[in-house]
Amino acid sequence: MECAAVLDALKVLCAVDQDRYARGIELLGREVAMLTKLCR
Repeated sequence: MECAAVLDALKVLCAVDQDRYARGIELLGREVAMLTKLCR
């Protein structure tokens, strides 16, 4: 979740473009899903 917060901050500061932000959020979502499945 900390990584998503960093991406949000970068977006607010206009330090990352919308495409990279969206891709980062997508990758984080996939990683969280994989880690959640491993914990079961």
